[in-house]
Amino acid sequence: MKLKKLLEQQGVDIENKVATFERTLQSLYPEIDRVGLYYDRNNGSLFLSDLYIKSEHRGQGVGTKVMNSMVQFADTSKLPVVLIPEPDDDNMSSADLINFYKKFGFVVNRGKQKDY
Repeated sequence: MKLKKLLEQQGVDIENKVATFERTLQSLYPEIDRVGLYYDRNNGSLFLSDLYIKSEHRGQGVGTKVMNSMVQFADTSKLPVVLIPEPDDDNMSSADLINFYKKFGFVVNRGKQKDY
């Protein structure tokens, strides 16, 4: 019973840490239109659901800075990262997003739980 409570508390602590990090990103990078990060308790990973840079700031390296910060946070927190590259309506394709994420070491999941 004590172990279960400890594990539940650690989950809450990491959820708070992720929420704080998300707010910090938004504060550091006002060029972000929206970012969605959360801790997925089911698989113990950091899930990036959204990362949109305001259109007037795209192509200026902001997304790269945000991704570098997120990867560093995940590494420091010992969290695997899960993301699903879904294009927005600005003519960016899934292939473009996959290539962007590959620059940070991400690979296409071809396993049982393939997301893309």
